[in-house]
Amino acid sequence: MQGGEFLWWSLEIWSTIGTWFSAIGTVTVAAASLWLAMRDRRPILRIRADRRVLVQDVLGQVYSSAREVARDQGLPGTDAIEIEVTNMGHRGAIINGVYWRVPWLFRKKTLKAALYQTSPANPLTDKGPWRLGDGASARQIHPEQDFKVLNADQWQKLAKGARWPWAATRFMKVGAVTTIGKVVESSVSPELVEFFRELIREAKSQT
Repeated sequence: MQGGEFLWWSLEIWSTIGTWFSAIGTVTVAAASLWLAMRDRRPILRIRADRRVLVQDVLGQVYSSAREVARDQGLPGTDAIEIEVTNMGHRGAIINGVYWRVPWLFRKKTLKAALYQTSPANPLTDKGPWRLGDGASARQIHPEQDFKVLNADQWQKLAKGARWPWAATRFMKVGAVTTIGKVVESSVSPELVEFFRELIREAKSQT
């Protein structure tokens, strides 16, 4: 192969490779744009459930604090359950309700998959249905004693309907459902798992 022919062949190859990379780049940009557009068209929700402490500040305002912070600072307060839903997307969402779900492996046929949580009537809880815009959050706050009374029926059913209550609480999920049927779920915190086990033990002792 002559030098000129070799040079022509090399340029042809590199030109072809450049065209391929250009096409791949165009497809990648188009796919990314489509993904971003689709993402912005649906709500992106996050839910969490945890044990908290209700603390009163010097102005008399009650707020929810992490249990570790309250303990470290020696703050007296009331133990509570907090469920919070946050809209992480760019589209608004309307939350119809929140629930607890036991995975099918750990429940008998008599136990429903979802145990819907009644919203408490206290000033710290946002009234439903929750209308969440971009970055907005809403929450239910249940003082633990009120939670026990409000959900006594549910925990009686769970104590009877769970195959292995210890495992059922370990893998329990907290969830929220929107008006368009979108569901978001998350695991509950380890501290909340321990509280649920206490509730089941109490429910079993009353049967």
